Amino acid sequence: MMMAAVGVVLAGAVSAQAADVPVYRGQGASACTPGYLCLYDHWDFNAIGSAPILRVDGDVAHLEDYNFNDRASTLYNRTTDIVRVYPDWDFKGTPITLLPGESISLNNGNAGNDSASSVRWL
Repeated sequence: MMMAAVGVVLAGAVSAQAADVPVYRGQGASACTPGYLCLYDHWDFNAIGSAPILRVDGDVAHLEDYNFNDRASTLYNRTTDIVRVYPDWDFKGTPITLLPGESISLNNGNAGNDSASSVRWL
């Protein structure tokens, strides 16, 4: 009887954790929630159709923690802050700096396509 109760508690904890994952599917600039930096899996705000978007509202030293390391093709800073996106973990390498409201599609001749590994708020 004791083991069954433990199993229920553990299952509830796993479900609650999964609900907090900030990766979702969407397309277009409007898919980015205000107050977040959104990293789109594909160019031009996932122009090819609904695809993964990672939304971030604070520093992230390892985008791999969200299975989004070296995946972003579009960045959209839908915050009132300046945000830097780094090509290496732990905020290393030459960053791309995004001003509030700024977006960039990284595979249209811009450096950095599929190379985002960490994010820092300034």
